[in-house]
Amino acid sequence: MKNLDSGRDRGVVAEVASIASELRSNLGSSRVMIGIAGPPGVGKSTFTEALANELGPVCAVVPMDGFHLSNDVLTEKGMRGEKGAPHTFDALGYGAILERIKKDDGSTVFAPVFDRDLEQAIASAIEVRPEHRIILTEGNYLLLDDSMWSIARNQLDEVWYLELPRRVRRKRLVERRIGYGDSKSDAERWVDRVDMPNADVVDKTALHADRRILRPKYDRDLAKPGVVHLGLGGFHRSHQAVYFDRILESGDMDWGIVGVGAREVDRENQRGFEERSGMYTLLTVATDGTEKVQQIDSLIDYKFAPERQDEVIELIADPEIRIVTVTVTEGGYEAQDTEMGDVDAISLLADGLRARMIGGGGPIAVVSCDNLQGNGAIAKHAVLARANSLDGEFISWLNQNVSFPSSMVDRITPRPDKSLVTHLRATHRVWDSWPVRSEEFLQWVLEDRFPAGRPDLEAVGVQMVADVRPYESMKLRLLNASHQVMAHLGLLAGIDWVHQTTEDPEFQLLLETYMKREAAPTLKEVEGIDIPDYCAELMRRFSSRAVQDTLERQVADASERIRAFVVPVARDQLSMGGPVDITSLTVAAWSVLAQQRLEANEALPDQNSDLVEKAVFAERAKDGAFLDEFSFLEDLASDSRFRDAFVSWREMLIAHGARSAVSKAIRLSRTP
Repeated sequence: MKNLDSGRDRGVVAEVASIASELRSNLGSSRVMIGIAGPPGVGKSTFTEALANELGPVCAVVPMDGFHLSNDVLTEKGMRGEKGAPHTFDALGYGAILERIKKDDGSTVFAPVFDRDLEQAIASAIEVRPEHRIILTEGNYLLLDDSMWSIARNQLDEVWYLELPRRVRRKRLVERRIGYGDSKSDAERWVDRVDMPNADVVDKTALHADRRILRPKYDRDLAKPGVVHLGLGGFHRSHQAVYFDRILESGDMDWGIVGVGAREVDRENQRGFEERSGMYTLLTVATDGTEKVQQIDSLIDYKFAPERQDEVIELIADPEIRIVTVTVTEGGYEAQDTEMGDVDAISLLADGLRARMIGGGGPIAVVSCDNLQGNGAIAKHAVLARANSLDGEFISWLNQNVSFPSSMVDRITPRPDKSLVTHLRATHRVWDSWPVRSEEFLQWVLEDRFPAGRPDLEAVGVQMVADVRPYESMKLRLLNASHQVMAHLGLLAGIDWVHQTTEDPEFQLLLETYMKREAAPTLKEVEGIDIPDYCAELMRRFSSRAVQDTLERQVADASERIRAFVVPVARDQLSMGGPVDITSLTVAAWSVLAQQRLEANEALPDQNSDLVEKAVFAERAKDGAFLDEFSFLEDLASDSRFRDAFVSWREMLIAHGARSAVSKAIRLSRTP
């Protein structure tokens, strides 16, 4: 397979084109002056040149570097070793030139340019003519809080700040010095003594920029597709894509991601991808509210499967693709009729694997990243269910060549909306129409079964294990099930946000009681994890206001989530003779919330909405009949202890409300 990019990185090209279009559309009668700032090594000159080329004859570039003091002057003043620091420029002369250009009085202005081969400025090398209506000037110190540099800043309509992680900049600066002829040791010495201290000065000025532009951390032209992701959404972009971004940054360029959308609603992701060719902003939020923005560059192509099925099948069959990751939600593994315009992602995977067999594509790993116990086995079963049972050759090949390692993934990621776009602009001065927000916490535990090879995932924070099941159970029964406990009851109580449940004393106690009394006793020992500490950490994560996670997000596809997260806890507790007060209350709250929404003529946000509606109507005719409609509740429905508790909780929720039920559940937990 050829590299999907050729020439200049498509993401940079798309972004530059978008910015140029924005500048042209806002151009009036007055000349526009834009400063492009940032520390050494961030790519200011490259970006400015690309933008100027896109703008065409209407644009002229006046670089700050042209105002370097000469080497002779620096030597005479004893500052030769400090070249590049703020005081080694003619800041006043730079400001004066920009002031003349800003006057726009019909005259031509000549400005100097810096020749990197000579390491000297050349006077009057740049001609700024009256027809130049957009002026770009780039340099390190445009935002410096200094009286001499402020003259230049005052001439500019806006100053944009280019950013890269410090580690990436240092690497680039060392490579640049080596390119000038320095030895590696001399280059590192210069960069650490001169460039990086200057960069630290510049970094402090970023807060004053009108706009921040995050740059790719590596040459995306060199990234080759090695991973296909089925079901591209916000969670993949905040989780698996982050790990592969780290892999690519480390220099292993064989693991670029090709995202695949299988549903009509994924057309929006296609538009988001096209704006910057897959580059996007990730905003992470710590439990104390501290926010951090970073750019993720690992998504190098996108296929909208409803229009490009054959391409996706060919991609999965290609030998260079060695990993397929999957997030199709808990219910996406079951064979079912698709909505108009949608494609069944697992059928697409099965077709791609069959094509791989026919074409001799070799072994491959399929990694489910959905919240299901034993998600690897479930994914394999789903693929086999789509295959023709008479196709013995394919089934045999799949058993020998395709691994389905299970995984546990964890990062709370609210569904992105337009408010995030607005927040990024207002708070962080980052323009991005396709960002994603998540908590700071990040975890991926993965079984080490990759027949076609894999990158060094351990080096970027993935925990590779022989058996992921204990980690899966811990996360599903504590984190995901707690979301179900808080969501259905919280919405019935008039609560909208996850963090509000932890701020409510009774809901907080309910969650802590559920974890300690009902969920934790069903878990096996998890190596390296202290369960009480894990539960305490979950409560801190739930309490984050800045994550802005809604309870409404948690009740989407509730039938699948109750089945995967809550039912296993109740089942194990019943087998042990243990308590099911809160699990039965949660199932009852689910049924009451669904009933209320149906009575209000609201659509249920559940892929099994028809079945849920049928169960609600059955409950009206007979107490407990709601349980009988779901095959996954069959054993609980036949257990008198659970069934009686469910009926009792429903009566209380309807007659007295969610808060009364929560209070009673807490009291019951204190009863020996």
